[in-house]
Amino acid sequence: MRMIRPPHSALLLALLVSTLPALSSAASKEEAIERARSLLLEDAQYMGLLVSDLDELVVTDIHTSRHNQVTHIYFKQRVNGIEVANGTLTLNLDRSGEVVSWSSRLVSNLAARVNSFQPELSRSEAIRGAAEQLGLRVEEPLDLLEDLGGTTREAIFSSSGISLDPITIKLAYYHTDQGEVRLTWEMLIRQTDQKHWWHLWLDAATGVVQAKVDWIANDTYQAYALPKESPSDGGRTVQMDPADATA
Repeated sequence: MRMIRPPHSALLLALLVSTLPALSSAASKEEAIERARSLLLEDAQYMGLLVSDLDELVVTDIHTSRHNQVTHIYFKQRVNGIEVANGTLTLNLDRSGEVVSWSSRLVSNLAARVNSFQPELSRSEAIRGAAEQLGLRVEEPLDLLEDLGGTTREAIFSSSGISLDPITIKLAYYHTDQGEVRLTWEMLIRQTDQKHWWHLWLDAATGVVQAKVDWIANDTYQAYALPKESPSDGGRTVQMDPADATA
């Protein structure tokens, strides 16, 4: 997470506080977004960014929390219309437009870090490669159900015996720990055994899974398992997913 350091951070926050409107309507929210965008462009150098790094910055979500009236604005970088999955910025504003907090994972010198603009692997090759690395076997036909096209070549494929749902896939960039911005195939696979629901990014050139997130939480901890009532009844043991699935 990169934060603007004083004195520039203080200047930026003061500018935001003094110029952002109250966030009481849809119109003022849009105005706040535009003002925040312009200020980010003005202060890009203080964030270690080039102005070009913000050329395709888009708002992916905005909402206001009812309990405290804080408005959360989420931005994401794009390159030639393709999102950088982990190139994000979050700006949180109170009801009067004052900055409560913000954090940034925007990629600096973005254009120079991009490895490719065209995938070497097809969508079906990417799905099969992901399945193999997840230890899954594609034993049923992998059919294209819907080709949504566009810059990201988004599509929906059949579940093919490896997913409970049709498999969605599209192009996305991923900023690696090595500093590269790799073109990847982003997809969702919810395993049929319901133990894992994978959101993953597979390198569109090498076929290697660059990153994956499991949307299903797994519980593992030590406890005095029933029927033990206290330490005097025996030691603790490792419990894995002890919840009653039926319940």
